[in-house]
Amino acid sequence: MVDRYGERFVVIAAQPIDWTGSKYISAPIEHFASHSGTNANGVIDYPVSLKSVMVSCRASYVPEKVEILIDEIVATYE
Repeated sequence: MVDRYGERFVVIAAQPIDWTGSKYISAPIEHFASHSGTNANGVIDYPVSLKSVMVSCRASYVPEKVEILIDEIVATYE
């Protein structure tokens, strides 16, 4: 995620993918794992934009076939 000043934030929704079908996953952006970039002050300056989504797999378990679809990404602000 990148804020208005170009500061990058890594948000981790660390949940094992152990289901079949659809599932809603959320990750509070205020609990970011790391930040870097232009002002690198650690403050999320809105608006933000999502630059990438990464799904990783443990080296001890690599499935033969996997299909992951990501749809309807929504940002909520409370």
